[in-house]
Amino acid sequence: MNYLLLSDCMWYMGHILTGLSIVFTHNNYFVAVSFVVIGQVITMISRPIGRITDNNLEKENDRKVQMDYIPDVV
Repeated sequence: MNYLLLSDCMWYMGHILTGLSIVFTHNNYFVAVSFVVIGQVITMISRPIGRITDNNLEKENDRKVQMDYIPDVV
């Protein structure tokens, strides 16, 4: 699973949900506030997902690169 792509999609979805709630639910205050809060929570959750997996992926790639460059002992 590509967690970096997932975090980006969640970030965009949160902002789109926030924008749509303001545009389409201006007559119902409770619904608008609920969607804004849900959209912002999704946006906040997406940020740590991208950071955590990015660091883990970099560490794994560094290990793989180090293993590739181990010279053969003759």
